[in-house]
Amino acid sequence: MLVQTKQELRRSIALVEFIRDYFTKSDWIQLAWITNSLTVIENHPRLLRSLDFGEDDYQDNIFQVLSEIINANPSNIDEIERFVNFKKLTLNQFHSSTEERVTTGSNSVDTQLTPLQLIDRSRHGLAGTEAGRVAALLGITDKEMARLLNQSVATFHRQVKATHLDAPTSERLLLLTRLATYGEAVFQDKGKFTRWLQRPLRLLDNRSPLDLLDSSTGVQLVEDILGRIDYGVFS
Repeated sequence: MLVQTKQELRRSIALVEFIRDYFTKSDWIQLAWITNSLTVIENHPRLLRSLDFGEDDYQDNIFQVLSEIINANPSNIDEIERFVNFKKLTLNQFHSSTEERVTTGSNSVDTQLTPLQLIDRSRHGLAGTEAGRVAALLGITDKEMARLLNQSVATFHRQVKATHLDAPTSERLLLLTRLATYGEAVFQDKGKFTRWLQRPLRLLDNRSPLDLLDSSTGVQLVEDILGRIDYGVFS
């Protein structure tokens, strides 16, 4: 049974709206590490699914999960508030440093996209020139970029000239753009970030983050690690 004091209830309600509007799956996983509540978050039958699909019960699911985390350990509400305040600060810094837009033909979009917006943009198709631009953001060669897109170098060079890329390629480029922008913000220096991408990490069984960016799962994993660095869980 979920029971909160009136003060905890008021504080939880104040958190829900921000979490509803700005939390990603990566944020939930980071919060799970901080509050030792991974089982609560991953085992909730609706939380992450309603987030992914933008469903109407997401706000109710947030409240249920926060209540369970706080009931398990009342001090967790302080950790949640600290994390949310840190997220607000990071978002403010992120938006002030990412005024540059991602070009898609005649349209331009923010690098910070909701899951549904990312799907829509992917289906519309990015301009072929985005592939070269993303390679520059990551500080990698055409050959390395082709590998991340699961293409031959020849195919990569042909696609650079395309008016619109296919949906899977566009989605990967959007994910990599988001990752590169976040990574640069975390390290506060593009060179430091791109060097980190190339460095083998014990956490990744001595593989480099760059090695994993040829899959959506790998991109998510690297984003999670950046989030932990950003929050100071480890460096």
